[in-house]
Amino acid sequence: MDMSDVFVRADMINEMARRLGIENLRHRGGPRLEDRWLAAWHLFETACSNYAGGRTPASVEQAAELVRAMVKAHESYQEYPSVGYLACLYDELVPLEDRQQEHQVPCSVEWAARPLEAVRAGLRDDDFARWLRALEGAVQGAVLTAP
Repeated sequence: MDMSDVFVRADMINEMARRLGIENLRHRGGPRLEDRWLAAWHLFETACSNYAGGRTPASVEQAAELVRAMVKAHESYQEYPSVGYLACLYDELVPLEDRQQEHQVPCSVEWAARPLEAVRAGLRDDDFARWLRALEGAVQGAVLTAP
């Protein structure tokens, strides 16, 4: 990990904190995410690393691709909750026509999707939607400012 990756991640966390309504803690130098938001962030980073085939850190573009899939999967899940978020996420990450065999998902997608499902289950619907909007804004900002 080089310093630009460190700065991009710090900027994304600061942007997420701002979007989640967390104010700066002046005595600590910046906003700090609450435990549940921080745990969700760490699971998201794990998913990014897994999605990138174990390369740490994943590129900002790969993170943006995962977030796009998460948002679309959440929309599908809201419309068809009986299907399950994980199935919706698989459909966004690997459309059925791109799978080698029917109902088979590549390992990197499987390992990326499971932590994201844990985030959704852990935060529950309202907080997950809030976290997802904050994450989407933070990642989009990082994509626009990435070198």
